[in-house]
Amino acid sequence: MFAHMQDLFSEMFSGGGFGFGGGGKRRARQGENLRVQQRLKLEEAAFGCEKEVKYERVITCVDCSGQGTAPGTKPETCDACNGRGRVRFQQGLFPIAVERTCSRCRGRGKIVVTPCQGCRGSGLVTEPNSINVTIPPGMEHGAARVISGAGNRPQPNRPAGDLELAVVVRPHPFFRREGDDVLCLVPINFTTATLGGEVEVPTLDGKGKLKVPAGTQPGAVLRIKSKGIPNRAGIGRGDQRVEVTIE
Repeated sequence: MFAHMQDLFSEMFSGGGFGFGGGGKRRARQGENLRVQQRLKLEEAAFGCEKEVKYERVITCVDCSGQGTAPGTKPETCDACNGRGRVRFQQGLFPIAVERTCSRCRGRGKIVVTPCQGCRGSGLVTEPNSINVTIPPGMEHGAARVISGAGNRPQPNRPAGDLELAVVVRPHPFFRREGDDVLCLVPINFTTATLGGEVEVPTLDGKGKLKVPAGTQPGAVLRIKSKGIPNRAGIGRGDQRVEVTIE
């Protein structure tokens, strides 16, 4: 865990970033972005809900104000680059000087001799964070919400990054979603299938009524209007499609 944090901090100080979905490194003018998964029930994704999202984010160490040094000490000038953060060397047979980032100080020009105990010299720590998020109706599995300013804040003089909340909808034991429709399998008795009638079936809203036409065959798909998923654009709802089996 500590080795992972060191690699993470190293990327931040060298101008890298988190990036969503494993994208390339970038220099961030604000804090670094975070991606967190939020698991939902099908009903919560369908009708929307309020969720308390708990996660950890990276912030500047309060004990050393991000300097990485123990109280009463200061970073020393890197003697490898004389505080420039970059070093020059001659490459090949030609007298051409090439510059690169100093590997000793990682481009900062300073070396931490006596590290802070709180952050072990990195200048950064992780802290637990909690925010309340409104999930709108109709959210699909894999969809995301971006909450501005809820991400990492490795530099106190710059705003925090964003938090991307990736929605994971748990499988439902009875319903399956397909677009804005929900699908299910319902058994009916032979008499109702032959003569027709009305049966009680589960819906996302609770119990509902399904009209069964006379002569309904096994595998027939019947429809209950507007008992599916609310459309994300706020225009109506999908249907509930019921596949019939004969008992």
